[in-house]
Amino acid sequence: MDYRSRMAYRTGIVPLTVPRGGGVLVPAEEERNLSGLFSFCERYSAQEDRILDLSNRPALYFFLHRVNPTRFYQVPLMAPFQEEVLRDLNASPPAFVLLESGTYLDALDGIPNSTRIPKVWEYALKNYPVRQRVGETVVALPLQ
Repeated sequence: MDYRSRMAYRTGIVPLTVPRGGGVLVPAEEERNLSGLFSFCERYSAQEDRILDLSNRPALYFFLHRVNPTRFYQVPLMAPFQEEVLRDLNASPPAFVLLESGTYLDALDGIPNSTRIPKVWEYALKNYPVRQRVGETVVALPLQ
């Protein structure tokens, strides 16, 4: 029995429709959130732009077809290297910052991302003061 056949009986499971989704079956809420983020990304950035994800969802770089301005793909890995991250962000500012996912990923082990990387978080708050909610995700944008 193939994957689609096994998943067909599950209610609330739909194909992922973003271009890099491959039609994989996911919960409907996940599809809505990712499609919303993809539309937002297409509206507020060009494909060559960088974006910064501080919500611990590294797969978003792939699905949104955008590049990370740093070498760090999750907040816990950034913590000891905040000065390097800030240098990278100043050298190649992202079009926007994904601040919060609205899930447990915002405090993986009980430590909020804002506490874990205070210098990087402050950079995001200062340089990207506009907030917009896309599904459950809080996105920070620069002043236009």
